Amino acid sequence: MLAFGDRPSGDRHVTTLPVPSGTPQGFDEDAWDDLLNYMEERRVIPIIGPDLLRVQTDSGLRPLYEWLAEKLALKLSVDPSGLPRPLTLNDVLCMYLGQHGRREEAYTRLRSIMRTGRDSCIATSSRRTSCCTKARRC
Repeated sequence: MLAFGDRPSGDRHVTTLPVPSGTPQGFDEDAWDDLLNYMEERRVIPIIGPDLLRVQTDSGLRPLYEWLAEKLALKLSVDPSGLPRPLTLNDVLCMYLGQHGRREEAYTRLRSIMRTGRDSCIATSSRRTSCCTKARRC
């Protein structure tokens, strides 16, 4: 879904448009330009889902959140063998807290992992990458 907001009168509203999952070609160039302009004007807030975020690893591209969960489990000494696959941050954190771990320590470790892995994180589409880059300027 894609949301557009703000009426000319200044009243807030949200309009959602269905966007087929995994198909950036569902938008033509004009629609992408409109979206980027709306983002620059702060009329649209992009919501980036987990399918867009990937990290380059030795074994190829992987979902960012799954990679983070595996790294966090290692840092916190959580045995992931009893957890469902794909591993999630929530599952790792729940198991860690269940072992009387401290929430603050988990957040600190996660932040360290994110900091070291940020150069490997990429968006799965070059057009989406430019969209994210322009959004950062806002």
